[in-house]
Amino acid sequence: MNQTISRDILTVTHGVIVQQVNCQGVMGAGLAKQIADKWPRVKEEYLEICNRAVKPPLGFYKLTRINEGLSVASVFGQDGYERKGCHTNYMALIGGLKHLHAYTKNLKGETIYSMYIPHGIGCGLAGGDWHVVSALIEQELPVN
Repeated sequence: MNQTISRDILTVTHGVIVQQVNCQGVMGAGLAKQIADKWPRVKEEYLEICNRAVKPPLGFYKLTRINEGLSVASVFGQDGYERKGCHTNYMALIGGLKHLHAYTKNLKGETIYSMYIPHGIGCGLAGGDWHVVSALIEQELPVN
């Protein structure tokens, strides 16, 4: 069963903080901007990937190490970023989350890194439906 923790995700000090990003190299609003402001290296590494000749595929994630115990995972779950309409690709988002979830386990399947997924991921500026995203998270990400 997934667990909800009521606190500012930017106060997490150990584990993997997850954010959804677009494939266009724009990180100028919402949680992505807050993360970029707090940890500029996340944006630098994100832009390095987006500025390559071949754009990152939907569902890909980039893990940026902040310090010994903390990383930020940028999941490429949307292509566009305009303020109207839904830009979240649900299958790309959940696919990236599933791959990231596997990363947080050791070979025995034991959790070695806690994964912090913000409430409403992909649903704010990206326009997704939280009922859809939360159901996919509950269905696709085993907890223990």
